[in-house]
Amino acid sequence: MNRHLRVVYRDGAFIPQSPCDFPEDSEVELLVQDPMIRSPEVTDAGERKS
Repeated sequence: MNRHLRVVYRDGAFIPQSPCDFPEDSEVELLVQDPMIRSPEVTDAGERKS
């Protein structure tokens, strides 16, 4: 069974961003895609023009 989970890599571990119901000590295979890098949101109209 395939599941899509969004995770964050922090301090050497992959941390799920939503609850998952895997039994403790389950072994899973992780497919890693390029990290999504987002520019910080600009809320000041003056900064947007530059």
